[in-house]
Amino acid sequence: MKTTVWSHVTNPFLTATENSFANTKRISIFHLAKLYNASLTDPYFTALYNAYFIIHEIFEKSYAGFLAQSLSQQGSALALTNLFTKSTANINKWDAAIQTVFPKGCDGYKALLAHGHDPFTHGSQFGRINAVKILRDLLDFNNAAGYSQPVCLSASLLAGLTPDKLAVLAAVYNETDAYYIKLKKAFDNKNDAQFKTGNYSKDAETARIDICNEQFKNLGTLITKYYLKPELAADFFDLENIRTHSQTTFTHLVKPVSVHTIAQRTLAATDLIRINNTGPSVLRFYTSQSKDRAIGTVFIEAAPGTNMDYPASLLGDVTNNHFITVYNSDAVQTGSFVFDLL
Repeated sequence: MKTTVWSHVTNPFLTATENSFANTKRISIFHLAKLYNASLTDPYFTALYNAYFIIHEIFEKSYAGFLAQSLSQQGSALALTNLFTKSTANINKWDAAIQTVFPKGCDGYKALLAHGHDPFTHGSQFGRINAVKILRDLLDFNNAAGYSQPVCLSASLLAGLTPDKLAVLAAVYNETDAYYIKLKKAFDNKNDAQFKTGNYSKDAETARIDICNEQFKNLGTLITKYYLKPELAADFFDLENIRTHSQTTFTHLVKPVSVHTIAQRTLAATDLIRINNTGPSVLRFYTSQSKDRAIGTVFIEAAPGTNMDYPASLLGDVTNNHFITVYNSDAVQTGSFVFDLL
């Protein structure tokens, strides 16, 4: 016989705050204030307040650290994204220079740009960075032994090149080397920031659970005190945000050249959101005054493969616009995303 857990012994605070540090903070501040006000006139509440204050402060600090690190991660990811915006111009420039030495289609050209421009402008971030590295290594005639295969161009391809043409290739090497160093540093910084954000997130999650468990314990304590009038115990808890907890994670597909309303929410400008673009197309996220309204001038643009945290203010006027919307401008590819309200 299947047994069902009695609702009265299920911790409602854990359910109400799942995947939402912001809601945890709301209900915690409410409960802390109620305990403090009660302690001013009734010593019974002093111990409850003092014990809860410690747990609340730990959560506040861990959540603040998470928010700060999330913004740092955003900056690191944006720095890498900005570097990638130069990829097309760079490969066009390098290609044009290479063709002054090796005409398109010849063996030398094929050795340097075997797969054309695509590896530099499409695919994973690591793959695009590696494409720059491979081109750099092929052009580094003075340090062939320093790299694993493929090393530099073969001697047969370099034979007969004039000093001027060798100088052209050397100039392309210098540019690819400088660009690769910047990309690698930005990529490493982004990954380091993601790792640190993950650690801060774990700390905040642990503190969230502690908050919820302490409130559940206090609920039992206050029901014991007010067992003849249990509604008095309810006054110490933020019932509105506990009862009406809403979905905080949204996963959806977005058809080519279309708008999709994600959710209707009232956000504070300082609330944090997370956007994971899991599809192949660029997506733009914004707030609007009505469902499926066209995009305006303020939005968050998420490149394919990016997973970043943003302040809600970047979505636009969150005070007056309550529909969170996404636009896929790609004419061919269907987009996909995971959108989290943190």
